[in-house]
Amino acid sequence: MPLSPDGKHLVSGGTDGTVKVWDALQGQQTLTLKGHRRAVAGVAFSQDGKRLVSGSHDFSVRVWDVVKGQEVVSLRGHQGPVRNVAISPDGKRVVSGSEDRTVMGWEVETGKKLFSLAHGGPVECLAMSPDGKRIATGGLDKMIKVWDAQTGREQSIIKIHNDRITTLSFSPNGKQLLSSSWDSLGKPSEVKIWDLEGGGVLLALIGVEANCTCFSPDGRHIVTGGRSVRDARTGKILVTLKGRTQHGADSVCYSPDGTRLVTCSRYEKTVTVWDASRGEELFIFKEQTAVNCVAFSPDGQRLACATGDEQKAAQPGEVKVWEATHGPEYLSFEHTGWVLRIA
Repeated sequence: MPLSPDGKHLVSGGTDGTVKVWDALQGQQTLTLKGHRRAVAGVAFSQDGKRLVSGSHDFSVRVWDVVKGQEVVSLRGHQGPVRNVAISPDGKRVVSGSEDRTVMGWEVETGKKLFSLAHGGPVECLAMSPDGKRIATGGLDKMIKVWDAQTGREQSIIKIHNDRITTLSFSPNGKQLLSSSWDSLGKPSEVKIWDLEGGGVLLALIGVEANCTCFSPDGRHIVTGGRSVRDARTGKILVTLKGRTQHGADSVCYSPDGTRLVTCSRYEKTVTVWDASRGEELFIFKEQTAVNCVAFSPDGQRLACATGDEQKAAQPGEVKVWEATHGPEYLSFEHTGWVLRIA
């Protein structure tokens, strides 16, 4: 989500090492949280919107009090850049994934490390189940691991891909896990759905675009590569997104009611909103620089994107917010570095 659960605030992390919180309704910056010394690669809000967690290339994870505007705790233990973070629904536990090949769990109030879990390669993606009871991780070792989010006990090792794991997401009911694998060396990309209750592959798609994927809000459909809406049981293409974009998307998500999709393209510097049932392009925004990620607000009325080009690190990045129903931009927030994540 680009906004806090109540829709009032937006948080962004960028290469300048700051975490910034914005009033998403008035367009004012409310907080600049300083502490990280290098790029902030992951940010996430707690379910009540009062706290947020950030992970950085400086190897640290930090938890912040959004109400007081101050750091709650700095969590140290990783020996490499932190790529992904998640916070439990009750805000009491944080999980982080790093290039140091570990996944760590932390208790927020005490800063105590609850567990340290090993991967065979850098951890590239991390997801927490909707109920906060499970975490799934994947990376360069081509393996997906599912853990108990409270104890760190390993529940499953899933070896179903032939290359690095690039995306992971739980179904809305938490019973399935959607994963993708691809690289740039010509190997076939893969999208698969794993049954977390009974075990086994429910769906396997080989040679499809897999750079971004997501479940629909009802769990009946998946999107692959930002181009195709498919039946989550059979993999059959139900809708093809038909528009002016020539390249696959780098980020995709559904509106909360499932009627629209939003995609972004770094190469084409675009954000596109689609009718999810017909695949028709509703409107498209053209940016001046690469668009890195995009998402809807919890009420579906706004959407946000993060921009900035890693090849032009000195150039300011921005977070932009639009009306999701008819398109005009009404907020723009600037970072001194390019923006990696919004939440």
